[in-house]
Amino acid sequence: MKENASTVILGHRLALVPYAEKHVPKYHEWMSDPELRDLTASEPLTLQEEYEMQQTWQKDEDKLTFIILSRQAEDGLPIIDGHNTQDFHLSPEDPRITALPMVGDVNLFLKGVRPRVVAGLAMARQEWQDEFEVEVEIMIAEKDFRRKGLALETLLLLLTYATGQYSAFIPGNAGPTSHCQLRPYLEYIQLTQSPPSLTSIVAPDRLVSRISDTNEPSIRLFEKLGFRIVKTVEVFHEVEMWWQQTPRLT
Repeated sequence: MKENASTVILGHRLALVPYAEKHVPKYHEWMSDPELRDLTASEPLTLQEEYEMQQTWQKDEDKLTFIILSRQAEDGLPIIDGHNTQDFHLSPEDPRITALPMVGDVNLFLKGVRPRVVAGLAMARQEWQDEFEVEVEIMIAEKDFRRKGLALETLLLLLTYATGQYSAFIPGNAGPTSHCQLRPYLEYIQLTQSPPSLTSIVAPDRLVSRISDTNEPSIRLFEKLGFRIVKTVEVFHEVEMWWQQTPRLT
């Protein structure tokens, strides 16, 4: 999607950058792993086919794709702590960004008839609620980076960017310590980076994720964000989860 072609979304422990040609060799290495292909329901592709796919996705206005990078100690990137609110702009080509290791990817797929936007507002919800959805997919490909909360932070960053409503995905008060550290970044994204072209049509209740019915960690992950299982598709061995409510503190 051209919308995020020059976007860097910065978080407390992560940075999200658009999927570019330079990322393809590493991505191809990931997808050569049968386990990852099975988890993501992906078909094996040649390296050349991966390059072609990257170009196609970059131009496709129905696909929003980011590569997940892990921030490092003393990486020189801005720290947003609630006191430092200075505006900044990072390029995906910034050496501080390109030096960060790739750990996975995250995607939004816009499906169906897009809401008609008039004067910046989507048309009445009841007119389009059954014809438009935004499917969410995430992959932490590097095993050393799994089970560390990075997937949760990634989804909070991306969903805030796309909906402009970070409060829909975390409890209203302080929440877990990780949320306290991340909240200033989410506020910054909501105030300065969320594009109206997306926020006008990507409502939280249009978000859906389809997950293998045996992938309990991913199911629990999306439940933390307010998603609930609404359907089990036995033929595909998957569950369909829709966002339904702002999560509560536990």
